[in-house]
Amino acid sequence: MEESFSFTLFLVLILLLYLLFSAKKNNKKKNLPPSPPSVPFIGHLHHCRKPLHRCLARLTYH
Repeated sequence: MEESFSFTLFLVLILLLYLLFSAKKNNKKKNLPPSPPSVPFIGHLHHCRKPLHRCLARLTYH
């Protein structure tokens, strides 16, 4: 009986170690090239009415 318990404990330990190391492999970040900084406001300037300086001034007061 003790031999089967030891064997089962050994298998559970091996399974836990496998799951631990396989989870670490999947969590690695992909080695992607750096991206340019995002500036979302510049992309939406065409939505502002003319003259631009008055539109931006109205945004500062709201």
